[in-house]
Amino acid sequence: MNSSAILYFEMECSIIIGLLFFKSPSINKA
Repeated sequence: MNSSAILYFEMECSIIIGLLFFKSPSINKA
């Protein structure tokens, strides 16, 4: 696995986590 592939994977994971946090107000209020 290249470092670029790992960076791309980390970026996608952070985007997915950000969307999950953005779509669930219960987590934001906690």
